[in-house]
Amino acid sequence: MITPTREVSVSVALRWFLAHILSVCVVLMVLQAPVYGQVASGPTVLERLNSAIKPLDARIAEIEKALASRELSEEQLTPLRAELESISKSVLERMTSLQPAILDIDTQIERLPPVPAEGEPPEAEAIAEQRQELAQRRANITIALKDAERLSVRAIGLISQVLEQRRAQFVQSILRQRTLDASVINEVVAEGPPAASRVFTTLSTWVTTVLRFNLMGVLGAILLTGFVVGLLFWVLRPIRLWVAGVRSQEHITDLQRIILAFFSTVLPGLAVGITAIALYRFMGYFGLYRLRIDQMVYHLLLVATGVSFVAFLLRATLSPTNVNRRLISMQDGAAKRLFWLGLIMAIIYGVDYYGSRIIDIFALPVSFTIIKTLVASLLIATVLVCVVMTRLKPREADEARSGFRGWRPTIYWAVWLSIIVIVGAAISGYLSLSRFIAGQIVITGTILATAYLGVLTSRAIAAPGAFASTRIGQRLNEKRSLGDFRLDQLGLILSLVINFLVFIIGVPVLLLQWGIQDDEIMAWGRSAFTGFSIGGVEVSIARIMLALGAFALLIALTRVVQRWFENKVLARTQLDSGVKNSIKSGVGYVGFFLAALVGISWAGFNLSNIALIAGALSVGIGFGLQNIVNNFVSGIIMLIERPIKVGDIISVAGSEGFVRKINVRATELETFDRQSVIIPNSEVINTSVGNWMHKDHVRRIVIPVGVAYGSDVEKVRELLYECVKGDERIATHPAPFVHFSDFGASSLDFQLRFFIRDLMEYPVVETDMRFAIDRIFRENDIEIPFPQTDLHIRSGLHKA
Repeated sequence: MITPTREVSVSVALRWFLAHILSVCVVLMVLQAPVYGQVASGPTVLERLNSAIKPLDARIAEIEKALASRELSEEQLTPLRAELESISKSVLERMTSLQPAILDIDTQIERLPPVPAEGEPPEAEAIAEQRQELAQRRANITIALKDAERLSVRAIGLISQVLEQRRAQFVQSILRQRTLDASVINEVVAEGPPAASRVFTTLSTWVTTVLRFNLMGVLGAILLTGFVVGLLFWVLRPIRLWVAGVRSQEHITDLQRIILAFFSTVLPGLAVGITAIALYRFMGYFGLYRLRIDQMVYHLLLVATGVSFVAFLLRATLSPTNVNRRLISMQDGAAKRLFWLGLIMAIIYGVDYYGSRIIDIFALPVSFTIIKTLVASLLIATVLVCVVMTRLKPREADEARSGFRGWRPTIYWAVWLSIIVIVGAAISGYLSLSRFIAGQIVITGTILATAYLGVLTSRAIAAPGAFASTRIGQRLNEKRSLGDFRLDQLGLILSLVINFLVFIIGVPVLLLQWGIQDDEIMAWGRSAFTGFSIGGVEVSIARIMLALGAFALLIALTRVVQRWFENKVLARTQLDSGVKNSIKSGVGYVGFFLAALVGISWAGFNLSNIALIAGALSVGIGFGLQNIVNNFVSGIIMLIERPIKVGDIISVAGSEGFVRKINVRATELETFDRQSVIIPNSEVINTSVGNWMHKDHVRRIVIPVGVAYGSDVEKVRELLYECVKGDERIATHPAPFVHFSDFGASSLDFQLRFFIRDLMEYPVVETDMRFAIDRIFRENDIEIPFPQTDLHIRSGLHKA
């Protein structure tokens, strides 16, 4: 009874196990079989796209209508650009989200059985329905993608319209003509005292309220701002000490003069700007602002920072009190006059700018703007007249070296033309144009002068030996022992960094002054940084910087691997130096190739395009670069076949010496005279090369020696054998041999032939052997003769 029961239980358990395994397989097949399954994600993603696109489409239609009316102001147009960029970006992101759904549908269609050819039995109805359903869903998604793409194109087109309207408004605001008549003057006279009273009342009320109810906030803002100033003084202390040291010198170089002017302009201006920002932020943090006061303080600090920067620039370049630091050679009186005229012009423009902000803040009448602009433009024109009337003449001590002989004609007549345009535009009613030109002379002139000062600094640092002569270069040389060559390379890199900073800072600031808005500049910067297309090629500064960083990192890693391989692995082997050098060079070439490949890939270049270009240039490479390619291939063959190796003594192309380096293009040979000879690898491969160390270091030495006639030749042979006997440097196999070579004209000629174990000892052994032969012959009275000639003289005259 027990046995059948066990058999039944085992059978039931087996059937239960198989049934469950089968059900699990069926479920897995259903889940993994998209051929017959339903696409649940397609409609959901499509519905989400449509629901998101509809409000964006409606919003773009509203923006199109608003732009068509051309009634939007500058303040209304500025946020529209950011909104349109956000819409375009959102649409592109949602288009990207549909790509996986399309790929999934394409995969399912590919997994379906192939469509029966004509004449074959039709496919199953379920499969046909499945194919039709997938095709329909793909078509719906494609239509949605096309709609989204059109929406993105509309958004980009509207961005262009926004930019056009903003530029048009900027031009219109400059070319707007305002009439100056008695009514304008009467309005200013009538409204002037009340307006001044409003401004004064606002300021006095604010000061009284702050001092009475928030004195601790005032003290806190002052103390924190003082802390920032002290921190700046501490951070800039090394530069300040250097500047003070240079200023105290009686004579300074041109490089020191330029760098001193650059630091004396940029660093104090930067410190004043940071201090102004800190004061403004701390006042807001302690709640010191009231209605309209924050804008008044902000613009006042902005004007103070700008005027201070102009003062630093003028003092650094003109140096009215110190001739030694003056960049432009001119008389002291002219330098002082230009300094004060430039500073007065900056103050006039600063007051005019702050007056415009006060008029906007307190909503004063337009007549105030007209009178203010007219007065500021005429004052700046007057100062410019005084500037060009200043006689610029170099000092007598500098006339020999200075190429400066006064105003350049281009600058001189450009300034006069600007003066005429400013006065003419102001008189004819184009006050905005007059103020714009006058202001740009101050602002743009300051920006260009600062940028040019940076360019001069970069040029001076990049000059050969210039960076090594600086205090930083001297300290680096003392601590790191870099040498003049490395310091020149650092100077060049520093020069490039300065030029880059001048470009990325100066160009945006300059564009802001000429009507380009900050959001446009930021958009251009993002486009340049993230990527833009040129002729179908995607260029991205970020990717290029990433590629350069990856390339440099991999090259550095290759150098580390080479050193580790050489010191840890190859040093523990019994390979000769040539094999070690070949392996080390091979690792370096592989690392460089991989680094270049990774860098090119990360930079965004399509390797297939590079392959096409390489194929197109293969013919040119074959003809124009055949020698280089030949040398390169020869170098690879030399590293693999190793007919010569580093350290060998070879004779090639009429030169003999040590092989110091085998590169992929040429081999470096150092002769016994310490001369480096660069021999192309193809010449080493294709011509006869004598290698003294190819298989071993053994070398034969032949020393010829002659003895006088009548000498005992057997004794001579024994003495020569005795000279080489017992010398460990001489090989015993093959054994030394004394060769009786000839009966000479003046001597019996012998040759002592022997091999030495190390050819590097060749000159020493040969010299020692000659000393030994001379000594042993003297001891045994063996004469070494010198050539003798018998001269017979006949006397008497010949008779005819």
